[in-house]
Amino acid sequence: MKIDDIKKTKYGYNVYSGELKVNIEISVFNEHKLKKDLVLTDKKWQEILKDNKREFIKRKSLLYLSRRRSTKEFISYLIKLGSEKELTKTLVKDYTNKGYLDDYLYAEAVIKKEKNRYGKNKIREILINKGINKEIIDSLLINHLDENLEEQIISACKNVKAKNYKDASNKLTRSFMNKGYELNEIKEYLHKHLDRNKFNEEETIKKEYLLALKRYQKKYEGAQLNLKIRLYLYNKGFNKTTIDKVLGEWLDV
Repeated sequence: MKIDDIKKTKYGYNVYSGELKVNIEISVFNEHKLKKDLVLTDKKWQEILKDNKREFIKRKSLLYLSRRRSTKEFISYLIKLGSEKELTKTLVKDYTNKGYLDDYLYAEAVIKKEKNRYGKNKIREILINKGINKEIIDSLLINHLDENLEEQIISACKNVKAKNYKDASNKLTRSFMNKGYELNEIKEYLHKHLDRNKFNEEETIKKEYLLALKRYQKKYEGAQLNLKIRLYLYNKGFNKTTIDKVLGEWLDV
């Protein structure tokens, strides 16, 4: 093939031959001394393309590491670029030796970033998914404390929307467990900060009572109807004392 034209680009040169246009990396362009009107054999052109792909992957991989990545993330990125196994292995080793790849420092950065949003269990899950080995995770999380959990729970308790205390407690427990916090710590802070008086259970029970009455009165009556309504309200999580008080006003108990 003959090179018909050459134009400078940000990362190298566009090489034109007939309808063909290929961006050649600067190092490859200089190494093979490419120039306009140069005639290349097919074998030579394939050699240039092979070298170009390698240099392209090296350039893109360095750009990718402009912020911290885990080794697993880096390898996945190289595979997407079409890197062959030997080049991938070489780049991982080279960049690890140079300090561009460091799973310990990466894990530290993740913990620093996520510690105000997630608990230890969620952070551990994130690090595992990023390919960080167990020894690094354990060494970094062994003394980790979820210091902001109580503050988050105080805020959540003020804003939670629920029918009753139990419903609110269950809802918040699920939410914070999904964020990776320990169940015993969640329960401790909910017991401390979730105010039972926040919920007007009597009015809610009355509404639920009417729904239960409509559902069951066609099939049951008397004591059996009373029992069915009580069970319905218990399962909704209402306080027994409050249920008894409300039912005392609506039924003969």
